[in-house]
Amino acid sequence: MRACAIWLVFSLTVAPMVLVTTAAMVGVIGGLGVAFVRLYGPLGLLLSASGFAVSYAAAVAVHEMGHVVGGGAVGWRARFVRVGPVTWTRRGDRWRFGWNRRSNWITGKVEAALGPRDPWRLVIFLMAGPAANFVLGAVAGGIVIAPLPFLPRCAAGLLAMTSICLGAWSLVPLRERGEVSDGLNLWRLLAHGTLPLTVKKMAFAPAAPASIRSG
Repeated sequence: MRACAIWLVFSLTVAPMVLVTTAAMVGVIGGLGVAFVRLYGPLGLLLSASGFAVSYAAAVAVHEMGHVVGGGAVGWRARFVRVGPVTWTRRGDRWRFGWNRRSNWITGKVEAALGPRDPWRLVIFLMAGPAANFVLGAVAGGIVIAPLPFLPRCAAGLLAMTSICLGAWSLVPLRERGEVSDGLNLWRLLAHGTLPLTVKKMAFAPAAPASIRSG
């Protein structure tokens, strides 16, 4: 019964948000593409595609930084961060930059060493990523209505919709290539009262500290 209630809540909140934000993002990209083609000709298509790629990468980076900040706020220190193929690994008090071309180029991940394993800490850690996307979307949306030139406002609008859409999609319970979404981790916690499998697998490893992974 509890799982059914949580599923109903997810269906009535996350699903409509994903549909609306996805439709809005597609509309923004299409509208900008048409406007840029009229202004700059074939170069407009390149500008639109490049703008979306940069906006998406920025949204993923902000999402993962949200997890890093959220984890730090509850005593869970990040030790690995990945944004597409770009990685940062903590070695003591320093971060080491890396590149993994075999990783998923359209996703990100944060691994944090667990401190106190209270459920509310996990909720804050998981929700910090989507929350960062929504905050970025709101800030970028404010730039759209500011008295600025056309191109900066277009870039801000594209970033706003991309970030909000990514935040919404991250709340959908999904698993791909062994990686789970924030939504799936939340679903497991709220519906079944259990920590994600990634925590369970690491918690009892004698040679490794417990960790939590979030996309």
